[in-house]
Amino acid sequence: MSKILTTDVIRISAYITDQEGYTKRSDNPNVMCTADKVLDAIETASISESDLEDTKERVTNWFEYINDSDHQTGEYFDNLRSEVCKPMIDEMKVGLIASSFASYDKYKLFKAKNDLDKNSVFLGEEGDKITFTISEHKLIKTGASKFGNTSGKWFLYKIKDDHQNIIIYFADHDCESEFSQSDKATATISKLTTFNEVKQTNVSRLKFL
Repeated sequence: MSKILTTDVIRISAYITDQEGYTKRSDNPNVMCTADKVLDAIETASISESDLEDTKERVTNWFEYINDSDHQTGEYFDNLRSEVCKPMIDEMKVGLIASSFASYDKYKLFKAKNDLDKNSVFLGEEGDKITFTISEHKLIKTGASKFGNTSGKWFLYKIKDDHQNIIIYFADHDCESEFSQSDKATATISKLTTFNEVKQTNVSRLKFL
């Protein structure tokens, strides 16, 4: 199995994933995965040095991301950190590095959104009844209920008001039709919580207006 300069794999992976995103290996022969694109670019020297130079900041930030052992944990990151320390790596490890840039890009999107969500404030105190405008909503999770309600399921919604404050609501039914028909609601504050440094107002007894 041939060895490749690790720095070449990192820089070209940074460039290709930045330009084209990440493509997993597929059974479709017409779909070229990112790892194969990286190998092809190394073999043909098809990416200019000036283009690779432009990835310097991306690579630096990526290194900081993968070396944050307090947050990036598990076998995947342990293997990744081990491989990038080597001057040469096996061809079979190219996919590991290429995929890590996809992971990094997802992390950047999450962090940017989470930083924006940190502007959220509590909408009152526990027990208060509030009225708010619904600017957006998202079904976060659903599961089987331990209690005897009509649906036997629960639905966890993350709602944002018109000031982008976060409201968390556990419903005992699918509320999508109500969300589509109404942009205002009343509810009672059941708990005030903080998650990922974001203030969240948990509500119960929500009624769409």
